[in-house]
Amino acid sequence: MSGQTISEYEQRWFWEPVQTAKHFTSLFYFEHMKPKILFVSKQQVLSTYTSQSTYSLYHEFLKNNGLLLKRPPLKNWNFISTGNDGHHLFENMFGNFAWDILKIKDGKMFKGEGLENKDHHVWAAPIYSPIKGTVIELERGVEDNRPDPTHTSDLSTKGDGNFVLIHISDAFYFSLLHFKKDSIPTRLKAGSIINAGDYLGDVGNSGISYAPHLHMTMFYWSLELNRMISVPTLFESAVVKSSIASESKLRELFSPQTGQMIKSARPQ
Repeated sequence: MSGQTISEYEQRWFWEPVQTAKHFTSLFYFEHMKPKILFVSKQQVLSTYTSQSTYSLYHEFLKNNGLLLKRPPLKNWNFISTGNDGHHLFENMFGNFAWDILKIKDGKMFKGEGLENKDHHVWAAPIYSPIKGTVIELERGVEDNRPDPTHTSDLSTKGDGNFVLIHISDAFYFSLLHFKKDSIPTRLKAGSIINAGDYLGDVGNSGISYAPHLHMTMFYWSLELNRMISVPTLFESAVVKSSIASESKLRELFSPQTGQMIKSARPQ
């Protein structure tokens, strides 16, 4: 079988020993005209599968099947504090292609020492869906955490907090986490149809979160592994700055990286 390599994964949480990790390669291909991503060991790739290193087939599939992000989730400038890298690479394959999104003012993420949620510039910012789909699960009633600038408090029992999980198509889903308690409208429920740009709720600090931010990623449901795994997607277009002081440019079909700022290319 021939498949296109998307990425490599290390199956462990960041607190687990490196030696315990399993390593997977993701292969994208079509089976009976249906898209499929297979997660196989590196040894299997070498011995059983033909791997192509280009992304072109996968990106073309995203473009043609409504799997591109139509807009950033927050109005005006969105600051990418983590973009498809860092600690997300060691979140048991749930976060490899996730973004953490904040707001910054005068080069800072919060006022003073940032010890209260309201001190953070992103706190309670309205969240708008980046993509079209159907809500399949949500939670709105979890209490928000108090910010912990030291990142040392135990969040192991916190779970996902308040979130919205959207089914896009086939085995592809989109997840947005850490909403503010009770900010997700009661009109939203399992089965609700979501269009890109629809209001979903406000940024909070619920779940496994040390400070207010929005976490989002696209998932693929793997039948073989019986679980969700974070997979790449792209923004259809957005205005991008590499830093606060840099010149802004229109980008198309791209994945924003850590430290960049993005905003919608369309009037809001």
